[in-house]
Amino acid sequence: MSRFSGLMHKPPDRRKIAKSTLAIFLPVFVLTLAVTAVVLSSSNNAEMKAYRNEERHTVTIQAASIDQDIAEASSDLAILAHGMMTEKLWDDEGNPVPEVLAHLAEDYIDISTHRRLYDQVRLIDENGMEIVRVNFNNGGPAIVPPEELQNKKGRYYFDDTFRLKWGQVFVSPLDLNIEHGEIELPLKPMIRFAAPVFDRRSEKRGIVLLNYFGAKLLERFFSQADPSKGIQAMLLNAD
Repeated sequence: MSRFSGLMHKPPDRRKIAKSTLAIFLPVFVLTLAVTAVVLSSSNNAEMKAYRNEERHTVTIQAASIDQDIAEASSDLAILAHGMMTEKLWDDEGNPVPEVLAHLAEDYIDISTHRRLYDQVRLIDENGMEIVRVNFNNGGPAIVPPEELQNKKGRYYFDDTFRLKWGQVFVSPLDLNIEHGEIELPLKPMIRFAAPVFDRRSEKRGIVLLNYFGAKLLERFFSQADPSKGIQAMLLNAD
């Protein structure tokens, strides 16, 4: 036997080394994973919070824009429905005075021309018959001839508005315009603003109706949401 045999070390026990290594480094590894998970979770939570705040901000802006559109249309409606000329339209027998009717038609032309928000501006009597109607005509407002006026009795916006009291306003759902019983093409999304009208003796005589271009409201609504940031805007009804 070699004289060096007694000085030779035993082969290392790999299992013991592995256990020792795990005993030292496993807690550190687990702690590192836990810290990493917390950091990532905090980062994700912060990012999600930022997204939510941005979306809330967008929704707030959109809601304010819609409120402003409704307020502007309601203001125009109040001017038409409660003006002195409207109150003077009917004589003591309840018949429209032709001269006053002509003056009102010119007022409707003015508001259609300058506001550019309404596809139609109408005065409808208590029987549902249009007595004044101005069509926007793609930017060239015109008074509709008497022989082309229509009866709207039975349409929900007439019946619902005629039930209202003085000072109340009807706002319709966003829907498509209908002419002569058929959906108008190309499609025209509409919101109808209407109010009852009264003569100088406070007798209810009909309604004033504004057909508001719904596309204008929708354009502003969607333009205020940035799709590049993953924001999808939706406008929902009460259902």
